Amino acid sequence: MKGAYLYAQDGFILGKSADKNQPFAQAGREYYDGKGGMSGIYTENLNGIIIRGNYKGTYTVEANCSGTVTFEDDRKIVSRYDIYATKGGSEFVFVQTDSNSITAAYERRRVPQ
Repeated sequence: MKGAYLYAQDGFILGKSADKNQPFAQAGREYYDGKGGMSGIYTENLNGIIIRGNYKGTYTVEANCSGTVTFEDDRKIVSRYDIYATKGGSEFVFVQTDSNSITAAYERRRVPQ
């Protein structure tokens, strides 16, 4: 994968009980360098609280177009995802694999980058 991608995702940050779950929605722009590094910016609405930030991380993509992304944001929160890309990496889907979150979304490469 290489280039700039746009995304929108939503889901829940899980609390200690169902009534403590926090809904969120997030949109942002990511850049994948084609060498295993990535970075991004985002705006998030976390249960009514607006948060803006950025993050940096790493990614892998296997020959079967599956892979992983791990990044840390400027609040020091680490997030992990499994990804599934199209051949050529023009778009992909992802699901968060951290046990405290339920979210999945879709990204598409934007041209120009």
